Amino acid sequence: KMNALRGKFTSPVPTGEEALLEEKFAEYQKVCKKIKSIHKKLQTYIDLTKKQIEIAAILGIEFSYFHLKTGVEKNAIAFGQLHAEIERIQLASVEKLYQSEVKQKTEDLILQYPKTLDKWKERKKLKAAYASQQKKFEDKQTQLHEFDPSVPPKKGMFGKKKNEEVLAEELNLRGQKLQEAKTKLENSTNYLKEFLSEFLGKKKDGSLLEVPVSAIVACQYHIIKESNRRMEKVKNLFPMSEAFSSLLESMDEESIDEIRNQEIADGKGAVFARRISSKTPPIVCDCMAYIRNGRMDIEGLFRIPGEASMVDKIKAEYDKGTKGALELFGDEINVHDVCGLLKLWFRATKEPLVPYEQYDQLLMIMRDSMMDIDSEETIQAAVAVVESMESPRKEVLGLLMQFLQEITRHKGQNSMTSSNLATCVAPAIARSDDSSPVSMLRDLHPVIASVTLLIENAERLTAPSAADVEKSTHIKVEKPKPPAVPPRDPATNLGPPPGIEEPTMEESQIDMDL
Repeated sequence: KMNALRGKFTSPVPTGEEALLEEKFAEYQKVCKKIKSIHKKLQTYIDLTKKQIEIAAILGIEFSYFHLKTGVEKNAIAFGQLHAEIERIQLASVEKLYQSEVKQKTEDLILQYPKTLDKWKERKKLKAAYASQQKKFEDKQTQLHEFDPSVPPKKGMFGKKKNEEVLAEELNLRGQKLQEAKTKLENSTNYLKEFLSEFLGKKKDGSLLEVPVSAIVACQYHIIKESNRRMEKVKNLFPMSEAFSSLLESMDEESIDEIRNQEIADGKGAVFARRISSKTPPIVCDCMAYIRNGRMDIEGLFRIPGEASMVDKIKAEYDKGTKGALELFGDEINVHDVCGLLKLWFRATKEPLVPYEQYDQLLMIMRDSMMDIDSEETIQAAVAVVESMESPRKEVLGLLMQFLQEITRHKGQNSMTSSNLATCVAPAIARSDDSSPVSMLRDLHPVIASVTLLIENAERLTAPSAADVEKSTHIKVEKPKPPAVPPRDPATNLGPPPGIEEPTMEESQIDMDL
């Protein structure tokens, strides 16, 4: 009887079958990861095309501005609209490809993958349970086989004397549990065998579109790459185009309202999407200190965009109330992420840093003095408008302008002049209550000219003291380094220091023509 039971409970999965099943599951995981990768790549291309649409719209605005009230104004607008329409069509084709050829036909597979992974993990547990029951059954068999009637029986755990009959009863119970474990393991194994065989069959006949989709993606990527190359050629005609990459985003009131509403819904917004209530907002002081810590010479400050996902992570930490959140990320972040965070904070405030009333006054001054912006009269009028702002926005604006002026002292290394910085920062701090395209186009140049003037004359603006700024800074501040410019002999005129080029008349004339 004992030998019959021993033969009944053998391992249900031979070693060869187990190895084959492991191989099939590994191939299944590999295909699923490839399809996920295709999803991610296509989404990246969609995002790239959306960025191109934004660039096309910016070009349209700049064409309109540069050729305003000229004989080619209509042609310039038509050219910009043409580029925008081409990119919209391109985006539609990529999205259609993604929806019809990839997402719809593989969505079930992607959704099923976690369930299949759970089934595989469950089978591993069942294998372990079966092995445990088999061990206990064999131990009980050995105990019964070695039973000696001449030795007085011992009491068990609950006081019952274990004789041959008791041991046989326990062996029978172990056999039942072993059978249950075996049945569960076999059912799990059969399910995975059928599923993986069906899946790999689809892969073999090409119904998963693994190879065709890769080819389509490659072709689509080539088209997008060529479109981007042509757009870059057009952008070279307009030096300010790249700097305006944040312009449309700043004018997109819907996205800003979405940020605010989401913050309110989530019960967050401890830092972002709030009114400016402090002369030294900690997040502003942290960002400035981070940039000052040996990063003032990095090229493209506030112009080169940071990584959006990383900016969102830092934002989330500040909204949780984390002080000095920048230091949590260490080398994961760079100075462009921090510049992007600072612009996002200003852009998402409930009211712009420059109030609408002062915004209109500054634009009026710039329009009236367009041919004599650098005159003392114009500077005094603009500073007076800023000084008429209410606290604390007046002090925050002075703090920001002085910091940007500090960056311009390193322009030989970071290539950021006051005009470049104004182009990048102005849309985040100053906007009209009229967000129509006509208004945006009309105000574009005067806004940038206003911020440029304020940066160059930042020392005249009211700003918080260094001690107050230090109190609100929650990251380590290193001793600032002077710009890397060799000393000059005041008795001789050797021209500009190395690395800093003074604009020639020809370059100035080019800007005027544009």
